[in-house]
Amino acid sequence: MKDRISYILTNRNIIMIAALNLGILWGKYASHISFLSLPILSFMMTVSLIFFDFKFIFKSRDAIKYTIQGIFLNYILSGIVLMGLAYLIIPYNKEIYLGFLFIVFAPPGVVIVPFATLFKGDINHAATGVITGNLILILLFPLMIFFISTGNQSISPLSILKLLLILIVIPLIISRFFRNKKTLPLASKYRGPLINWSFFLIIYIVIGLNQHVMLYETKTLLLPMLVFAIYLFLCTFLLNVFLKFMNVSAPLRTSQTLMFAVKNNGFSAVVSLSLIGAQAAIPSAALSIVLLLYLIYFSFVNSKNQNL
Repeated sequence: MKDRISYILTNRNIIMIAALNLGILWGKYASHISFLSLPILSFMMTVSLIFFDFKFIFKSRDAIKYTIQGIFLNYILSGIVLMGLAYLIIPYNKEIYLGFLFIVFAPPGVVIVPFATLFKGDINHAATGVITGNLILILLFPLMIFFISTGNQSISPLSILKLLLILIVIPLIISRFFRNKKTLPLASKYRGPLINWSFFLIIYIVIGLNQHVMLYETKTLLLPMLVFAIYLFLCTFLLNVFLKFMNVSAPLRTSQTLMFAVKNNGFSAVVSLSLIGAQAAIPSAALSIVLLLYLIYFSFVNSKNQNL
């Protein structure tokens, strides 16, 4: 009995599915703890970055290569595929299309690093891609505002810098203090449960906040969800097949697939609401749902592969 309880409490797939169901059934409480989402993400990033050697960015030749790969996968290739699917599937709607465009401009999601950590991906590639991908947002953000201006409406660059500080800079600094002989083995032992239960809270909050849309406005979400379903399930599968054909190592394939698939939809949702309005945020809401299902699927597939 004790072993069964321990299995349930440590199995990441069970934890994620439980969070999904809890968010749908009792999502009304998510708004009360939504303020914890940023601290939780920051904590997850800190735990994951403990195993990343920051000197890698400056000393390794691979750092430049990983940076270019990350930018290509997360911004260029992802943008071409995502906007192409949106134009093919969704009838013209300026606000909806802008919502997709904001997702294209969104940096890589910070959850890439924890997932790469959990599934034995290339941590250096994942961390380098996430860090540089978020930093390049500083250059892309003014460009985005220039091309997608709506009169007097604007979003403060300080809010973006605040997110970068909370989700990248602070975790990176704190993680350095745990890179020693005493704390590194301890962090290695407990990183799995810490990341899993952090995911549990994040998933519950995201689904809970979208509970009403999921239950009562499903028609509005159907086409955007179809776009993301094709993008996340079919396109990532084809990308993985291509990378395997090119003899890319399994750890690197894992990180590159995540870099292509996982966008920071929290960023896109905030920008959509601030610049355009609620309708432009519909793609971000759809992405929240489908991305969660994809991460659960990704978790199952990679867990199975690790057990082979």
